[in-house]
Amino acid sequence: MNIVMFDDSVPFDGFTAATKPLGGAEKAFAALAGALAKAGHTVTVVNRCKHALMAEGARWRPWDSTRPHDADVLIALRNPELLGGVRRVDSRVLWVPGDPKYLGNAHNADLLASYAPRLLFLTERQAEAYGGRLSAVVASPGVTKPFFPEKKGADPYPDANHPAIQLDETEKSDEPEELPPPHAIVTTHPLHGLTNVLELWRDKIHPAKADAKLTVYSAVLAKGIAGEDVPDPIKPVLELVKACTAANVEVSAPKGDRIMAEAYRRSRVHLYPGHPRDFACWTLRDSQSAGLPAVARNLGGVEDVVDNGQTGFIVPDDEAFANVALQLLTDDGVYTSFNDAASAIERRKTWASAADIVTQLWL
Repeated sequence: MNIVMFDDSVPFDGFTAATKPLGGAEKAFAALAGALAKAGHTVTVVNRCKHALMAEGARWRPWDSTRPHDADVLIALRNPELLGGVRRVDSRVLWVPGDPKYLGNAHNADLLASYAPRLLFLTERQAEAYGGRLSAVVASPGVTKPFFPEKKGADPYPDANHPAIQLDETEKSDEPEELPPPHAIVTTHPLHGLTNVLELWRDKIHPAKADAKLTVYSAVLAKGIAGEDVPDPIKPVLELVKACTAANVEVSAPKGDRIMAEAYRRSRVHLYPGHPRDFACWTLRDSQSAGLPAVARNLGGVEDVVDNGQTGFIVPDDEAFANVALQLLTDDGVYTSFNDAASAIERRKTWASAADIVTQLWL
């Protein structure tokens, strides 16, 4: 099949996510392109990449380059306007990576009526939230290889702000595996429940485990810590983060997949407050695949990612959130059990399997 994929968001290509932070939808877009190419399809990606290149068998072309005139399948990421990117095409697919509510506005509704694409969703829950008339298919996203487990001895607290962590793929050790120290990670947007997590950490978790450490991964908060201006709604969260320094809280800008995967493996728990419209739970998918247990609220797509009581805890309230977070930080047996379950081979979801489902869209 001749497949053309379009995205008009930010500059990136098939190699970007390995070494630089990238949004979950953009990472997924690049991973799917490579998986489709490896499945034997001819894949051309048109986006805002800086240079033409080949990545994982897919051809990447800058936005202003000459575009294909025909294709068997066109896959547009997020934006219905991209569905017209190829003149002659047999099948059009709109990949919806987030809240599908935007598809219902007048402009997008007109575009969808005109192009009549099939919709590609990540989960059944997300597809149900759409509620429209277009044909839809659900393809659960995969996880890239850096997040697949590598059992090694744990180093001390991961230096979240280190520019690089060297990974030796061939490194083997006969020594017993060292368990991670009491280190927690949070990756949520500052306005999507971070304040609650920080208050629980300051008031309940850290007082009960004084050597526990929390790293907040946030690009905007990292800029604020460095003295740069941040949007007004973010400023109260920034001040709270600064006030929590005494509770062993630090801020780091997100990193590329290789470093984030290593940080997940060297931590005990992913604190994930969730959000009602967060259907993808991108970082939670990555951390679970890396073997990091989670403590999460039952919001958005959390239940699609966490096996409650096996790979993490889905909790009903603040007290439960703090209690089970402490359990994972302090109880080696509980951590090991959840780590083993989260990183089990049978739970791995690859992009190859997602590509198989996507190919069914035009059969």
